[in-house]
Amino acid sequence: GTNNANFSTPPDGTSGRMQMYRFTGPTIDRDGSLDSEIVLHELTHGLSNRLVGNAAGLNWDPARGMGEGWSDFYALSLLNNTNADDPNASYASGGYATYKLAAGYLDNYVYGIRRFPYSTSIAVNPITWADIDDVTNDLSGGIAPTPITFNLNGGMEVHNSGEIWTNTLWGVRAKIIADPAGANGNVPTGNVTALRLVTNALKMTPINPSFVDARTALFDADCSVNACANETSIWSAFAYRGFGYGADSPYDTIGRYVSSHTGFHESFLMPHLDVVNAITDVAILDAASNNNGAIDPGESFFMTVKLFNPWRGAS
Repeated sequence: GTNNANFSTPPDGTSGRMQMYRFTGPTIDRDGSLDSEIVLHELTHGLSNRLVGNAAGLNWDPARGMGEGWSDFYALSLLNNTNADDPNASYASGGYATYKLAAGYLDNYVYGIRRFPYSTSIAVNPITWADIDDVTNDLSGGIAPTPITFNLNGGMEVHNSGEIWTNTLWGVRAKIIADPAGANGNVPTGNVTALRLVTNALKMTPINPSFVDARTALFDADCSVNACANETSIWSAFAYRGFGYGADSPYDTIGRYVSSHTGFHESFLMPHLDVVNAITDVAILDAASNNNGAIDPGESFFMTVKLFNPWRGAS
């Protein structure tokens, strides 16, 4: 083959197989094996496929899309991990291999193989979660998308939905790096935290996950390992890209909307992450009685308590 690469992942106990091809530009061929982003992308397929269902867990479009997204995320994170690498700069994936991939294509180190460079800025990379929906897919608002037309397929094409997953995780990573209570701007420290978080979340991701399932696994992993220290970073990055509190993915049930890829409801909201003091609330309600700031014998009141699980919503 040419202009491609792939990785076959059998269950534990049998070796995986990576196949690397030549990228055939109009003037010179380039060996995909010399492009570290492509090599690490393919090797990460072995990681994600083994950790989610032991090679049998990423079978439908949303899961396969996230598989592509995890692969780009690990490649970018492993290759841009020093304090000289700005977490908020723009990064191409597969920039080396795609040089002159199409006639006149010289922006390979801007776009690489994807529609946009990866960036925490929506003014550069405008994609949000509405763009996995074939109806609401809209690539305007940032820089112009790549001129390589074979990559401009429907919103739910696995590499395209994977871009959104990568870019959202890239935002989580940037938030973790910037957190003054954590890495405080130190890229290597925050990068390790982000990679460990995503790896632990893979271990908690169910077979054939929806996007919501995989997001939930990030919160589960963070609370299991880091005492929920990165909860705000995760929520804010997802909310920035339209997968905030109240967002609804139509892919929560296997088979629903798989053929049409429509119905994603965006939300750019953050949940309330504070803890409500129920005693204070009770004292306020006491104002309807003698207003002494206490619940006295014989007094009655009504109180509504909302319990909030920050990764599964309110009840």
